Amino acid sequence: MNIYPFKLAQTDHEYFYIFFIEKGLKYTVKFKPSFWLSNSDAFEVSIENDLLLQSSRGFDNQLNATIIAILFNFMEIIPNCSISYICDSNGGGNRSAARARLFKRWFLQNNNGDFIHLQGSFTNSKIEYQYHTGILFSIYKSDIADLKETFQLLNEELNK
Repeated sequence: MNIYPFKLAQTDHEYFYIFFIEKGLKYTVKFKPSFWLSNSDAFEVSIENDLLLQSSRGFDNQLNATIIAILFNFMEIIPNCSISYICDSNGGGNRSAARARLFKRWFLQNNNGDFIHLQGSFTNSKIEYQYHTGILFSIYKSDIADLKETFQLLNEELNK
């Protein structure tokens, strides 16, 4: 599968992958230290484009392949990391659930058995949106039980 060329930049604590798709749209995949996991190898990922987080207006298989390649590249740079995400409803409607299904499909199609992917969800009753959460980590991590428990507790707490 072809991917878009990407470049990695980093600050002391954050990593940024930048690439452009055919339509000239700029994407940034950011990895920053996790606010809810306390170990130093826990990151949150966000995927943004220069349309202010809106859809790129159409399916782009090369875009999907590029994001997967970036995730795997990051896991090679920091082999014992865990990567969490929250799928929100930016862009309107039920985008959170659609994004969560996309992440699930990406990981199912590309998992060679070397990582674990967990998903959960919580509802924000004030704005009536459901958010979907996920975490990805290597099967070789020493704290798998702790990660699973923390992820479950986080989702339970968010649903209160």
